[in-house]
Amino acid sequence: MKGIWLVLLVAGCAVKAAPVTPIAATVAETATAAGLPLALLGLPGAAHACPLLVDGVGHVVTASHVAWRLTTDGMGQEVWIPNIYLIEGAAGQIGLAMGEAHHLATDLSYLQTDLELTEWYARGNLPAVGDVVTWVEYDFSKPERAYQPKARSSKVLGTRLSHIFLKEVPESGASGTCVFNAAGEVVGIIAWRQRVGMDEIGVAVGVSVLE
Repeated sequence: MKGIWLVLLVAGCAVKAAPVTPIAATVAETATAAGLPLALLGLPGAAHACPLLVDGVGHVVTASHVAWRLTTDGMGQEVWIPNIYLIEGAAGQIGLAMGEAHHLATDLSYLQTDLELTEWYARGNLPAVGDVVTWVEYDFSKPERAYQPKARSSKVLGTRLSHIFLKEVPESGASGTCVFNAAGEVVGIIAWRQRVGMDEIGVAVGVSVLE
């Protein structure tokens, strides 16, 4: 399933190539590191992105439904348009980010950005049933904490077709955030929540499909 990508080139958005330096963060460091995952805010809403090292190249990864929106052109044809966000880096620097390419078989996309990113998380394999994974999302527990980073964890209920099913449900705005294993490797990207009977589960897309 690797290599299935649609790339759209959009004029007027200058991007700079980022130097690649892999980082080896522990889960504890991940939960407290400012700007990692990367915060996205803009007209499309609130979301996240993940600085990930893929086969030696640094990419900013998010969920496709974060990066793109479906609209209709002047001829009545449906077309995918990249969303544009403000993006916040690890040092609090602010730039622009927009959809660059999306994986046709999963809810994963690359973003292009003008941020000078120099640190990237390593990629890990799909977790096993019963493993505990972590992610960082926005804190909506009380007004004074709104949009601040909040660490979450969950037991893995299962995996199938490169998707990861989580016992705990991510909150609104978590889409696109990195899912870490105990070694601090990124194993997935938060994508959506799914109702199952009277309950809900979280769903992440495994990053092993990326190349």
